[in-house]
Amino acid sequence: MNSNNNNVNEKKRIETPVWFCPRGSYTVEAAIIMPLVMSFVVGCIFVIQFCVLKAGVQRALDRTSTELACVSNDSEEEINLFMVGLLCDGYIMTEDIPKHYIVGDVAGINYLGSKLDGNYIHLKVSYFVRFPLQIFGLKLLPVIQTSDARKWVGYDPNEGLDSAQYVYVTEYGEVYHLNRNCTYLNPSVKAVSIADIKAQRNSDGSRYMPCNHCHSRGRAGNTVFITDYGEVYHASLGCSGLKRTIYRKTLEEVQGMACCSKCGG
Repeated sequence: MNSNNNNVNEKKRIETPVWFCPRGSYTVEAAIIMPLVMSFVVGCIFVIQFCVLKAGVQRALDRTSTELACVSNDSEEEINLFMVGLLCDGYIMTEDIPKHYIVGDVAGINYLGSKLDGNYIHLKVSYFVRFPLQIFGLKLLPVIQTSDARKWVGYDPNEGLDSAQYVYVTEYGEVYHLNRNCTYLNPSVKAVSIADIKAQRNSDGSRYMPCNHCHSRGRAGNTVFITDYGEVYHASLGCSGLKRTIYRKTLEEVQGMACCSKCGG
């Protein structure tokens, strides 16, 4: 009888997995989960504090721009960046916000980029916020905030007059046009026989190539469509290559694009 019990106990000991160790597994789980939980909690607290910080800085910035607009006139020497920084820093210091997150505290706020000339005050502040935890190698978060206010200079008859130079571009164009009625923007479509396409030349003397959008070999009809200044022929009159979606933009917005050789001179 005793020998049978010994065999059963021995069998149970053998069937117990060698890796099973409850106390050790709890320690490993705690070592993995606890840092993640703590990081999540710290991250949530930081997000809330960051929102409070930005809101406080924005209130101080709006208050500064409004006050400067009230005391300024049309003289550009009336206010300067030193006055802006002095006034706004004072308002930020009165705000109950976590300023310690800002690198350098209030002294770390930069007002460069603010514009004080003309009839409007455009304040721009930039600073760095320090992360409580290093996430993906990031330690600092750049922040930019702005505030605008109109100076109390009364009615200005010249205000609102648009002096910007406008140009015209197409969706896929590589040049801008000075004239809305440029022939490149308003192509004159002609229908020609597919048999005569090799003999056709555009205004530059170049031959027409098949359009990549609408032309398929063996599927084109007897009639194709060309334009005087185009470089391809189209199998369909509804091809997007024959249509022009024209956008009106300022010259500053199209920096890097070349001017049209036809309407730009």
